[in-house]
Amino acid sequence: GRRPLRFCKSRPAAAAGRRTCAPPPAAAIIAPSWGLPSGGPIRNFPEVCVAHRTVVIGGGSFGTAIANILADNGHLVRLCLRDANAVAEIRDTGINSRYLPGFRLNPALVPTTDLPGSVADSELVFIAVPSRAFRDVLRDMRPALRADALLVSCTKGIWADGFLLMSQLVAQETGSDR
Repeated sequence: GRRPLRFCKSRPAAAAGRRTCAPPPAAAIIAPSWGLPSGGPIRNFPEVCVAHRTVVIGGGSFGTAIANILADNGHLVRLCLRDANAVAEIRDTGINSRYLPGFRLNPALVPTTDLPGSVADSELVFIAVPSRAFRDVLRDMRPALRADALLVSCTKGIWADGFLLMSQLVAQETGSDR
């Protein structure tokens, strides 16, 4: 069975090296704006965790796998894809048949095509797109990006124009080395 989502609370036991958890507030499990089913559908969940609002941009095999792992670990995850048909398929069947055929995704994973809305609402932004699209994605999401958001590049390669790493493109396009 699934364990309910739990949030750590600072208590004397934590100072002694033991971690204690408390049930989350209802709003932490039921996030209507994210389209999550109620009840916190988390499969493999560690005893101690803090859920983060997260978006994974890119619905290829790597982006989908990362999004699924994040959802399995209790994070509130949106998977942002360009293809509305792929979003509908994932929403309806729980499978990304083009990139991970036959693999059932965590039901907490929310597929979407809304890049600005997903980025604006996320603390963690994983970018898993082909390197040739990386700069365009950064530029598209920049106006919606939260000032405190952490960016994680999952894209391999070097930007040919200027011989830049993806992390250097992030700094160049966002004005930050986050």
